[in-house]
Amino acid sequence: MVRLLDRYLALAVIGGTLTVLAVLLAINAFVVFLAELEDLGQPHHGLSQALMFVGLSLPKAAYEVFPVAVLLGALFGLGALAANRELMVMRSAGMSVYRVALAAGQGGVVLMVLCLLLGDLAIPPAEETARDLRAAARSGGQVTTRVHGRLWLRDGPDYVNVERLPARDHAQGVRIYRFDGQTLVSTMHARSAHYDEGGWQLYQAAETRLGADGTEVREYRRVHWQTSLSPALIGLFVVTPESLTMRGLHDYVGYLRANDLDSTDYEVALWRKIVTPVSSLLMVFLAVPFVLGPLRSAGAGQRIVAGVLVGMTWYMANTLLVGSGQVWGMHPGLAAGIPAALLALVAWVGMRRVA
Repeated sequence: MVRLLDRYLALAVIGGTLTVLAVLLAINAFVVFLAELEDLGQPHHGLSQALMFVGLSLPKAAYEVFPVAVLLGALFGLGALAANRELMVMRSAGMSVYRVALAAGQGGVVLMVLCLLLGDLAIPPAEETARDLRAAARSGGQVTTRVHGRLWLRDGPDYVNVERLPARDHAQGVRIYRFDGQTLVSTMHARSAHYDEGGWQLYQAAETRLGADGTEVREYRRVHWQTSLSPALIGLFVVTPESLTMRGLHDYVGYLRANDLDSTDYEVALWRKIVTPVSSLLMVFLAVPFVLGPLRSAGAGQRIVAGVLVGMTWYMANTLLVGSGQVWGMHPGLAAGIPAALLALVAWVGMRRVA
């Protein structure tokens, strides 16, 4: 009987969350589609591309609102049970506030895992695909494709392969293949490339020229790269935190540190990928005292308004604390963890008051 009630409460939380999430994503998809309509009619950007961009934006949108959706869903699902007096019967049968929270938390654990999978498995390929498609459309064919994380670009007779893009004016592992028709005439490999006012400069470069009389190899500490590829175009492919998995973020932070590059944004993104699923679980525990306390006899509209207010307060506080932590030089893990810790404290105090 206890397991049946646990499953019943968990399903109420999961069902409510998925319903709220579907509504929020529908609104987001409509807004994104309206934004894409402005670009319709441009070369390489038709209705099918617009719809594709809308679909690819959904995983990131779902991840960003997931904790708030869990709070609203838990209030919606558990609130419906409270309105039907089902929670009152469970309490009368001997279920404590903590026991109700534990049962609802089982649904929260499922949602936490879903949030983790969404951030680590769905968002990176969706973001990368959307960025590649948009860059290909805007570049008019200069950008060809991305293979195993490496970027391929075309600049007239040159085909350019870039291994890493830490910033729009900086590239690592650049290979340039120059063709005369279908014949390869030269290759250039540079350890890094940097853009300044005079154009792109290649560092630690080696050029191999292929001719009828054989090959000729030249090495340069620094050489100018004559190209029409601008930092604005290259910037479309700069590695963003959203396009990396937790493992990828961890490895990329190590790479940036090893090369004395700023890794703060990526460290914050790594910790947020850890904290966001945990915050989703805590939202379930926060909803329990609301449903069993001040919102016990409230209607669905009042619960939704309360949930939106609390969720927006948490979202703004989370954004401000993380941003302020970067300004103050706070450790990214601490900056990302403080909102979750405050959320846990509020949920614990609330359950003690209604217990």
